[in-house]
Amino acid sequence: MKKSLSILGIFISSVFICFAQEADFKLDSYINPDFKRKELDFNLNSAGNFYKMSDSKNNSLSGDIGLRYDLVSNSEKEQAHTFGSFSGGAGSASRESGNSRNASTGFSFTREAFQFLKEKTFLEISPKISVGYRYNKEEEDHYYYNFNDTSMIAPYYRKNNNLSSNILLKLGIGKGRIEDVGDARQAMFILQELQKKNLLKRVLSNDEVNALTEQITLVKNQRYYDYRIQLIDEISTVDSFLVANDFVDKANSALYFTTIYDKWVYGDRDRREAGSYIKGGIAPEYSFSEERQVYSIVPGLFTGRGKYKYIDSYYGASLYVDYKYEKPLTLTLQSSFNAGLSSGIYKRRDYDNNLYRTNVNINYTLGYYPNTRTYVSGGISQLLFWERMSSDYNGFVENRKDWVTSNTTLSATGYYFLSPQLRLFGRCDVSYRVYSGDYNGNTHDSYPATSFQFGLSYAIF
Repeated sequence: MKKSLSILGIFISSVFICFAQEADFKLDSYINPDFKRKELDFNLNSAGNFYKMSDSKNNSLSGDIGLRYDLVSNSEKEQAHTFGSFSGGAGSASRESGNSRNASTGFSFTREAFQFLKEKTFLEISPKISVGYRYNKEEEDHYYYNFNDTSMIAPYYRKNNNLSSNILLKLGIGKGRIEDVGDARQAMFILQELQKKNLLKRVLSNDEVNALTEQITLVKNQRYYDYRIQLIDEISTVDSFLVANDFVDKANSALYFTTIYDKWVYGDRDRREAGSYIKGGIAPEYSFSEERQVYSIVPGLFTGRGKYKYIDSYYGASLYVDYKYEKPLTLTLQSSFNAGLSSGIYKRRDYDNNLYRTNVNINYTLGYYPNTRTYVSGGISQLLFWERMSSDYNGFVENRKDWVTSNTTLSATGYYFLSPQLRLFGRCDVSYRVYSGDYNGNTHDSYPATSFQFGLSYAIF
Protein backbone atom coordinates (compact mmCIF):
# COMPACT_ATOMS: atom_id res chain seq x y z
CA MET A 1 0.00 0.00 0.00
CA LYS A 2 2.78 2.37 0.96
CA LYS A 3 4.57 1.52 -2.28
CA SER A 4 1.45 2.34 -4.30
CA LEU A 5 1.03 5.64 -2.49
CA SER A 6 4.67 6.46 -3.12
CA ILE A 7 4.30 5.78 -6.85
CA LEU A 8 1.13 7.89 -6.95
CA GLY A 9 2.91 10.69 -5.12
CA ILE A 10 5.80 10.62 -7.59
CA PHE A 11 3.36 10.67 -10.53
CA ILE A 12 1.41 13.64 -9.14
CA SER A 13 4.64 15.50 -8.43
CA SER A 14 5.92 14.90 -11.95
CA VAL A 15 2.66 16.16 -13.45
CA PHE A 16 2.79 19.22 -11.25
CA ILE A 17 6.38 19.94 -12.26
CA CYS A 18 5.51 19.48 -15.95
CA PHE A 19 2.75 22.06 -15.84
CA ALA A 20 4.23 24.36 -13.20
CA GLN A 21 5.89 26.60 -15.77
CA GLU A 22 2.62 27.02 -17.65
CA ALA A 23 0.54 27.69 -14.55
CA ASP A 24 2.86 30.44 -13.29
CA PHE A 25 3.44 32.39 -16.49
CA LYS A 26 0.96 34.69 -18.26
CA LEU A 27 1.60 35.63 -21.87
CA ASP A 28 -0.03 39.04 -21.43
CA SER A 29 2.64 40.05 -18.90
CA TYR A 30 5.21 40.49 -21.68
CA ILE A 31 6.00 43.96 -23.06
CA ASN A 32 8.00 44.08 -26.29
CA PRO A 33 11.24 46.03 -26.72
CA ASP A 34 11.74 48.10 -29.87
CA PHE A 35 11.89 45.89 -32.97
CA LYS A 36 11.19 45.60 -36.68
CA ARG A 37 10.17 42.34 -38.32
CA LYS A 38 9.90 41.54 -42.05
CA GLU A 39 8.18 38.63 -43.76
CA LEU A 40 7.65 37.61 -47.38
CA ASP A 41 5.27 34.74 -48.18
CA PHE A 42 4.40 32.99 -51.43
CA ASN A 43 0.84 31.61 -51.50
CA LEU A 44 -0.89 29.07 -53.71
CA ASN A 45 -4.53 28.33 -52.98
CA SER A 46 -7.89 27.28 -54.35
CA ALA A 47 -11.36 28.35 -53.24
CA GLY A 48 -14.99 27.50 -53.79
CA ASN A 49 -18.33 29.16 -53.11
CA PHE A 50 -21.72 27.46 -53.26
CA TYR A 51 -25.10 29.02 -52.54
CA LYS A 52 -28.73 29.00 -53.54
CA MET A 53 -30.97 31.95 -52.80
CA SER A 54 -34.70 32.29 -53.17
CA ASP A 55 -34.21 33.87 -56.62
CA SER A 56 -30.84 32.55 -57.84
CA LYS A 57 -28.04 30.06 -57.32
CA ASN A 58 -24.31 30.05 -57.97
CA ASN A 59 -21.46 27.56 -57.76
CA SER A 60 -17.94 28.82 -58.33
CA LEU A 61 -14.37 27.50 -58.15
CA SER A 62 -11.15 29.48 -58.41
CA GLY A 63 -7.43 29.32 -57.84
CA ASP A 64 -4.74 31.96 -57.45
CA ILE A 65 -1.11 32.59 -56.62
CA GLY A 66 0.33 35.58 -54.84
CA LEU A 67 3.04 37.26 -52.82
CA ARG A 68 2.55 39.05 -49.51
CA TYR A 69 5.06 41.28 -47.73
CA ASP A 70 4.68 42.26 -44.06
CA LEU A 71 6.64 44.77 -42.02
CA VAL A 72 5.84 45.03 -38.31
CA SER A 73 7.51 47.71 -36.18
CA ASN A 74 7.10 48.32 -32.47
CA SER A 75 8.39 50.98 -30.11
CA GLU A 76 7.17 52.97 -27.15
CA LYS A 77 6.04 55.78 -29.48
CA GLU A 78 4.74 53.84 -32.49
CA GLN A 79 3.13 50.57 -33.49
CA ALA A 80 2.81 49.96 -37.23
CA HIS A 81 1.90 47.06 -39.48
CA THR A 82 2.56 47.60 -43.18
CA PHE A 83 1.66 44.94 -45.71
CA GLY A 84 1.33 44.69 -49.45
CA SER A 85 0.18 41.89 -51.70
CA PHE A 86 0.12 41.00 -55.37
CA SER A 87 -2.01 38.15 -56.69
CA GLY A 88 -3.48 36.68 -59.84
CA GLY A 89 -5.97 33.91 -60.47
CA ALA A 90 -8.68 32.37 -62.59
CA GLY A 91 -12.00 30.67 -61.98
CA SER A 92 -15.36 29.57 -63.29
CA ALA A 93 -18.95 29.80 -62.11
CA SER A 94 -22.25 28.16 -63.01
CA ARG A 95 -25.71 29.59 -62.48
CA GLU A 96 -29.24 28.65 -63.40
CA SER A 97 -29.11 30.75 -66.56
CA GLY A 98 -25.56 30.09 -67.73
CA ASN A 99 -21.84 29.78 -67.09
CA SER A 100 -18.91 32.15 -66.84
CA ARG A 101 -15.12 32.12 -66.74
CA ASN A 102 -12.94 34.81 -65.26
CA ALA A 103 -9.36 35.89 -64.67
CA SER A 104 -8.14 38.59 -62.33
CA THR A 105 -5.08 40.27 -60.91
CA GLY A 106 -4.64 42.85 -58.20
CA PHE A 107 -2.36 44.78 -55.90
CA SER A 108 -3.01 46.22 -52.46
CA PHE A 109 -1.06 48.24 -49.91
CA THR A 110 -2.13 48.86 -46.31
CA ARG A 111 -0.44 50.54 -43.38
CA GLU A 112 -2.05 50.52 -39.95
CA ALA A 113 -0.08 52.95 -37.77
CA PHE A 114 -0.62 54.18 -34.21
CA GLN A 115 1.43 57.14 -32.94
CA PHE A 116 1.36 57.16 -29.13
CA LEU A 117 1.02 60.53 -27.43
CA LYS A 118 0.93 59.00 -23.96
CA GLU A 119 1.37 55.44 -22.71
CA LYS A 120 -1.96 54.22 -24.10
CA THR A 121 -3.33 57.19 -26.06
CA PHE A 122 -2.60 57.25 -29.77
CA LEU A 123 -3.34 58.89 -33.10
CA GLU A 124 -4.21 56.65 -36.04
CA ILE A 125 -3.01 57.35 -39.59
CA SER A 126 -3.87 54.28 -41.69
CA PRO A 127 -3.91 54.47 -45.52
CA LYS A 128 -5.12 51.68 -47.79
CA ILE A 129 -4.76 51.50 -51.59
CA SER A 130 -5.95 48.74 -53.92
CA VAL A 131 -5.95 48.30 -57.71
CA GLY A 132 -7.54 45.39 -59.54
CA TYR A 133 -8.33 44.11 -63.02
CA ARG A 134 -10.91 41.43 -63.85
CA TYR A 135 -11.88 39.76 -67.12
CA ASN A 136 -15.15 37.85 -67.30
CA LYS A 137 -16.66 35.86 -70.17
CA GLU A 138 -20.28 34.87 -69.68
CA GLU A 139 -22.81 32.79 -71.57
CA GLU A 140 -26.51 32.92 -70.74
CA ASP A 141 -28.74 30.14 -71.94
CA HIS A 142 -31.98 32.12 -71.77
CA TYR A 143 -32.01 35.63 -73.13
CA TYR A 144 -35.49 36.96 -73.88
CA TYR A 145 -36.21 39.58 -76.54
CA ASN A 146 -39.17 40.74 -78.58
CA PHE A 147 -39.37 40.23 -82.37
CA ASN A 148 -42.55 41.31 -84.22
CA ASP A 149 -44.48 41.27 -80.94
CA THR A 150 -43.30 37.69 -80.32
CA SER A 151 -41.14 36.69 -77.37
CA MET A 152 -38.03 34.83 -78.49
CA ILE A 153 -35.24 33.02 -76.64
CA ALA A 154 -31.61 32.96 -77.75
CA PRO A 155 -28.16 32.32 -76.23
CA TYR A 156 -26.46 35.50 -75.07
CA TYR A 157 -22.70 36.09 -74.81
CA ARG A 158 -20.96 38.83 -72.86
CA LYS A 159 -17.33 39.81 -72.21
CA ASN A 160 -16.44 42.27 -69.48
CA ASN A 161 -13.15 44.01 -68.73
CA ASN A 162 -13.17 45.86 -65.43
CA LEU A 163 -10.47 48.07 -63.94
CA SER A 164 -11.02 49.33 -60.41
CA SER A 165 -9.13 51.21 -57.70
CA ASN A 166 -9.84 52.41 -54.20
CA ILE A 167 -8.10 54.76 -51.77
CA LEU A 168 -9.05 54.94 -48.08
CA LEU A 169 -7.43 56.88 -45.23
CA LYS A 170 -8.34 56.41 -41.56
CA LEU A 171 -7.61 59.42 -39.34
CA GLY A 172 -8.52 58.95 -35.71
CA ILE A 173 -7.66 58.83 -32.04
CA GLY A 174 -7.68 55.84 -29.73
CA LYS A 175 -7.03 54.44 -26.28
CA GLY A 176 -5.28 51.17 -25.42
CA ARG A 177 -2.46 49.00 -26.72
CA ILE A 178 -2.09 45.46 -28.07
CA GLU A 179 1.22 43.63 -27.75
CA ASP A 180 2.51 40.79 -29.94
CA VAL A 181 3.33 38.05 -27.40
CA GLY A 182 4.29 35.34 -29.88
CA ASP A 183 7.91 35.42 -28.71
CA ALA A 184 6.77 34.81 -25.13
CA ARG A 185 4.93 31.71 -26.33
CA GLN A 186 8.10 30.53 -28.08
CA ALA A 187 10.09 31.01 -24.87
CA MET A 188 7.56 28.84 -23.06
CA PHE A 189 7.79 26.16 -25.76
CA ILE A 190 11.55 25.98 -25.16
CA LEU A 191 11.29 25.98 -21.34
CA GLN A 192 8.49 23.43 -21.21
CA GLU A 193 10.35 21.02 -23.47
CA LEU A 194 13.56 21.40 -21.47
CA GLN A 195 11.56 20.75 -18.33
CA LYS A 196 9.95 17.59 -19.74
CA LYS A 197 13.41 16.23 -20.54
CA ASN A 198 14.76 17.12 -17.08
CA LEU A 199 17.20 19.65 -18.50
CA LEU A 200 15.78 22.65 -16.64
CA LYS A 201 17.07 23.01 -13.08
CA ARG A 202 14.09 24.96 -11.78
CA VAL A 203 10.90 26.77 -12.75
CA LEU A 204 11.58 30.29 -13.96
CA SER A 205 9.71 33.26 -12.53
CA ASN A 206 7.56 35.60 -14.62
CA ASP A 207 10.37 38.19 -14.77
CA GLU A 208 12.93 35.57 -15.82
CA VAL A 209 10.71 34.27 -18.62
CA ASN A 210 10.14 37.83 -19.84
CA ALA A 211 13.91 38.48 -19.75
CA LEU A 212 14.48 35.38 -21.93
CA THR A 213 11.68 36.49 -24.27
CA GLU A 214 13.26 39.93 -24.67
CA GLN A 215 16.52 38.31 -25.76
CA ILE A 216 14.56 36.20 -28.27
CA THR A 217 12.79 39.26 -29.68
CA LEU A 218 15.99 41.25 -30.07
CA VAL A 219 18.08 38.56 -31.75
CA LYS A 220 15.21 37.46 -33.99
CA ASN A 221 14.91 40.91 -35.55
CA GLN A 222 18.55 41.50 -36.42
CA ARG A 223 19.38 41.59 -40.11
CA TYR A 224 21.37 38.71 -41.62
CA TYR A 225 22.32 37.82 -45.19
CA ASP A 226 23.28 34.20 -44.42
CA TYR A 227 20.57 32.00 -42.88
CA ARG A 228 23.12 29.60 -41.36
CA ILE A 229 24.90 32.38 -39.48
CA GLN A 230 21.54 33.77 -38.40
CA LEU A 231 20.42 30.41 -36.96
CA ILE A 232 23.74 29.92 -35.14
CA ASP A 233 23.54 33.39 -33.54
CA GLU A 234 19.91 32.96 -32.55
CA ILE A 235 20.36 29.60 -30.83
CA SER A 236 23.63 30.79 -29.25
CA THR A 237 21.80 33.75 -27.74
CA VAL A 238 19.22 31.51 -26.10
CA ASP A 239 21.92 29.12 -24.91
CA SER A 240 24.06 31.93 -23.47
CA PHE A 241 21.15 33.34 -21.49
CA LEU A 242 20.14 29.98 -20.04
CA VAL A 243 23.73 29.01 -19.14
CA ALA A 244 24.72 32.42 -17.74
CA ASN A 245 21.77 32.32 -15.34
CA ASP A 246 22.39 28.66 -14.41
CA PHE A 247 18.90 27.60 -15.55
CA VAL A 248 19.88 24.40 -17.41
CA ASP A 249 21.82 21.20 -17.00
CA LYS A 250 23.90 20.57 -20.15
CA ALA A 251 25.19 17.15 -19.16
CA ASN A 252 23.36 15.73 -22.17
CA SER A 253 24.41 18.42 -24.63
CA ALA A 254 23.05 16.67 -27.73
CA LEU A 255 19.54 16.41 -26.25
CA TYR A 256 19.77 19.98 -24.98
CA PHE A 257 20.70 21.58 -28.32
CA THR A 258 18.31 19.49 -30.44
CA THR A 259 15.49 20.51 -28.09
CA ILE A 260 16.28 24.21 -28.46
CA TYR A 261 16.71 23.84 -32.24
CA ASP A 262 13.33 22.13 -32.72
CA LYS A 263 11.41 24.69 -30.69
CA TRP A 264 13.28 27.54 -32.34
CA VAL A 265 12.58 26.69 -35.98
CA TYR A 266 8.93 25.70 -35.35
CA GLY A 267 8.00 27.68 -32.25
CA ASP A 268 7.85 31.21 -33.67
CA ARG A 269 5.26 30.74 -36.42
CA ASP A 270 2.15 31.67 -34.44
CA ARG A 271 0.99 35.24 -33.95
CA ARG A 272 -0.33 35.69 -30.41
CA GLU A 273 -1.57 39.03 -29.10
CA ALA A 274 -2.65 40.50 -25.78
CA GLY A 275 -4.43 43.73 -24.93
CA SER A 276 -7.22 45.90 -26.22
CA TYR A 277 -7.96 49.25 -27.83
CA ILE A 278 -10.86 51.42 -28.92
CA LYS A 279 -10.46 54.01 -31.64
CA GLY A 280 -12.58 56.31 -33.73
CA GLY A 281 -12.30 58.98 -36.35
CA ILE A 282 -13.04 59.89 -39.96
CA ALA A 283 -12.21 57.89 -43.09
CA PRO A 284 -12.22 59.76 -46.44
CA GLU A 285 -12.49 57.45 -49.45
CA TYR A 286 -12.32 57.56 -53.25
CA SER A 287 -13.27 54.71 -55.60
CA PHE A 288 -13.00 54.42 -59.39
CA SER A 289 -14.29 51.77 -61.79
CA GLU A 290 -14.17 51.45 -65.56
CA GLU A 291 -16.01 48.64 -67.33
CA ARG A 292 -15.86 47.75 -71.01
CA GLN A 293 -18.36 45.23 -72.30
CA VAL A 294 -18.93 43.45 -75.61
CA TYR A 295 -22.14 41.44 -76.02
CA SER A 296 -23.71 39.40 -78.79
CA ILE A 297 -26.75 37.21 -79.55
CA VAL A 298 -26.22 34.17 -81.80
CA PRO A 299 -27.54 34.30 -85.39
CA GLY A 300 -31.20 33.44 -85.85
CA LEU A 301 -34.36 35.43 -86.29
CA PHE A 302 -32.57 38.24 -84.51
CA THR A 303 -28.83 38.89 -84.43
CA GLY A 304 -27.37 41.52 -82.17
CA ARG A 305 -23.88 42.72 -81.29
CA GLY A 306 -22.77 45.74 -79.37
CA LYS A 307 -20.37 47.21 -76.88
CA TYR A 308 -20.28 49.95 -74.34
CA LYS A 309 -17.97 51.67 -71.88
CA TYR A 310 -19.12 52.58 -68.40
CA ILE A 311 -17.15 54.72 -65.93
CA ASP A 312 -18.25 55.19 -62.35
CA SER A 313 -16.63 56.67 -59.29
CA TYR A 314 -17.59 57.97 -55.89
CA TYR A 315 -15.98 59.96 -53.12
CA GLY A 316 -16.96 60.71 -49.58
CA ALA A 317 -16.16 60.01 -45.96
CA SER A 318 -17.43 58.01 -43.01
CA LEU A 319 -17.19 58.22 -39.26
CA TYR A 320 -15.97 55.02 -37.62
CA VAL A 321 -15.50 53.36 -34.24
CA ASP A 322 -13.47 50.15 -33.85
CA TYR A 323 -12.89 47.97 -30.79
CA LYS A 324 -10.48 45.04 -30.51
CA TYR A 325 -9.72 42.72 -27.60
CA GLU A 326 -7.10 39.95 -27.56
CA LYS A 327 -6.71 37.63 -24.58
CA PRO A 328 -4.44 34.57 -24.24
CA LEU A 329 -6.66 32.43 -22.01
CA THR A 330 -3.87 29.87 -21.61
CA LEU A 331 -0.69 29.04 -23.47
CA THR A 332 -2.79 27.02 -25.94
CA LEU A 333 -6.04 29.04 -26.12
CA GLN A 334 -6.55 32.51 -27.61
CA SER A 335 -9.73 34.59 -27.37
CA SER A 336 -10.24 37.31 -30.00
CA PHE A 337 -13.11 39.79 -30.22
CA ASN A 338 -13.57 42.80 -32.47
CA ALA A 339 -16.45 45.05 -33.41
CA GLY A 340 -16.85 48.04 -35.68
CA LEU A 341 -19.37 50.69 -36.64
CA SER A 342 -19.09 53.10 -39.56
CA SER A 343 -21.52 55.51 -41.21
CA GLY A 344 -20.88 57.83 -44.11
CA ILE A 345 -22.10 59.75 -47.14
CA TYR A 346 -20.69 59.46 -50.67
CA LYS A 347 -21.20 61.23 -54.01
CA ARG A 348 -21.45 59.17 -57.22
CA ARG A 349 -20.30 60.22 -60.68
CA ASP A 350 -22.76 58.48 -63.00
CA TYR A 351 -25.81 60.31 -61.67
CA ASP A 352 -26.27 63.13 -59.25
CA ASN A 353 -26.52 60.50 -56.55
CA ASN A 354 -25.83 60.53 -52.84
CA LEU A 355 -25.02 57.24 -51.16
CA TYR A 356 -25.63 56.81 -47.44
CA ARG A 357 -23.99 53.76 -45.86
CA THR A 358 -23.98 52.32 -42.36
CA ASN A 359 -22.06 49.18 -41.48
CA VAL A 360 -21.99 47.16 -38.23
CA ASN A 361 -19.78 44.10 -37.79
CA ILE A 362 -19.07 41.85 -34.79
CA ASN A 363 -16.67 38.89 -34.71
CA TYR A 364 -15.51 36.42 -32.07
CA THR A 365 -12.83 33.73 -32.59
CA LEU A 366 -11.47 31.07 -30.25
CA GLY A 367 -8.06 29.79 -31.34
CA TYR A 368 -6.33 26.61 -30.21
CA TYR A 369 -2.55 26.07 -30.45
CA PRO A 370 -1.92 22.46 -29.35
CA ASN A 371 1.74 22.38 -30.45
CA THR A 372 4.33 24.24 -32.52
CA ARG A 373 3.02 22.95 -35.85
CA THR A 374 -0.76 23.08 -35.56
CA TYR A 375 -3.46 25.74 -35.21
CA VAL A 376 -7.24 25.45 -35.36
CA SER A 377 -9.93 28.01 -34.61
CA GLY A 378 -13.68 28.48 -34.68
CA GLY A 379 -15.52 31.76 -34.99
CA ILE A 380 -18.84 33.48 -35.46
CA SER A 381 -19.46 36.86 -37.09
CA GLN A 382 -22.41 39.10 -37.82
CA LEU A 383 -22.57 41.80 -40.49
CA LEU A 384 -25.37 44.35 -40.89
CA PHE A 385 -25.23 46.76 -43.83
CA TRP A 386 -27.66 49.51 -44.81
CA GLU A 387 -27.42 51.65 -47.94
CA ARG A 388 -29.61 54.38 -49.40
CA MET A 389 -29.23 55.85 -52.88
CA SER A 390 -30.80 59.27 -53.30
CA SER A 391 -30.80 60.86 -56.77
CA ASP A 392 -31.96 64.00 -58.53
CA TYR A 393 -31.18 63.43 -62.20
CA ASN A 394 -31.81 66.18 -64.81
CA GLY A 395 -34.48 67.83 -62.72
CA PHE A 396 -36.48 64.67 -61.97
CA VAL A 397 -38.03 64.36 -58.57
CA GLU A 398 -35.67 62.88 -55.99
CA ASN A 399 -35.75 59.11 -55.97
CA ARG A 400 -34.74 57.02 -52.96
CA LYS A 401 -33.85 53.37 -52.83
CA ASP A 402 -32.97 51.54 -49.64
CA TRP A 403 -31.64 48.06 -49.01
CA VAL A 404 -30.43 46.16 -45.97
CA THR A 405 -28.07 43.17 -45.84
CA SER A 406 -27.59 40.73 -42.98
CA ASN A 407 -24.89 38.06 -43.04
CA THR A 408 -24.29 35.57 -40.22
CA THR A 409 -21.21 33.35 -40.60
CA LEU A 410 -19.70 30.40 -38.78
CA SER A 411 -16.08 29.75 -39.69
CA ALA A 412 -13.38 27.15 -39.03
CA THR A 413 -9.71 27.77 -39.81
CA GLY A 414 -6.59 25.69 -39.44
CA TYR A 415 -3.05 25.17 -40.60
CA TYR A 416 -0.22 22.69 -40.24
CA PHE A 417 3.50 23.29 -40.80
CA LEU A 418 4.99 20.66 -43.09
CA SER A 419 8.39 22.30 -42.56
CA PRO A 420 9.57 25.52 -40.85
CA GLN A 421 8.85 27.44 -44.10
CA LEU A 422 6.00 25.46 -45.69
CA ARG A 423 2.49 25.64 -44.26
CA LEU A 424 -0.70 23.86 -45.30
CA PHE A 425 -3.79 25.94 -44.51
CA GLY A 426 -7.54 25.71 -44.90
CA ARG A 427 -10.74 27.54 -44.07
CA CYS A 428 -14.45 26.72 -44.28
CA ASP A 429 -17.36 29.15 -43.84
CA VAL A 430 -21.07 28.51 -43.49
CA SER A 431 -23.24 31.61 -43.74
CA TYR A 432 -26.83 32.74 -44.00
CA ARG A 433 -27.69 35.96 -45.84
CA VAL A 434 -30.80 38.08 -46.09
CA TYR A 435 -31.31 40.98 -48.51
CA SER A 436 -34.22 43.36 -48.28
CA GLY A 437 -34.84 46.57 -50.17
CA ASP A 438 -36.14 48.52 -53.14
CA TYR A 439 -33.32 47.57 -55.50
CA ASN A 440 -33.39 43.76 -55.56
CA GLY A 441 -36.52 43.13 -53.54
CA ASN A 442 -36.43 40.60 -50.73
CA THR A 443 -34.33 37.48 -51.00
CA HIS A 444 -32.44 35.10 -48.74
CA ASP A 445 -30.39 31.91 -48.77
CA SER A 446 -32.53 28.84 -49.38
CA TYR A 447 -30.01 26.97 -47.22
CA PRO A 448 -26.72 28.10 -45.63
CA ALA A 449 -24.13 29.10 -48.20
CA THR A 450 -20.80 27.26 -48.05
CA SER A 451 -17.35 28.44 -49.03
CA PHE A 452 -13.90 26.94 -48.62
CA GLN A 453 -10.27 27.81 -49.17
CA PHE A 454 -7.16 25.68 -48.87
CA GLY A 455 -3.62 25.91 -50.09
CA LEU A 456 0.08 26.19 -49.35
CA SER A 457 2.09 29.11 -48.01
CA TYR A 458 5.88 29.28 -48.24
CA ALA A 459 7.85 31.74 -46.08
CA ILE A 460 10.66 33.13 -48.22
CA PHE A 461 11.89 35.05 -45.16
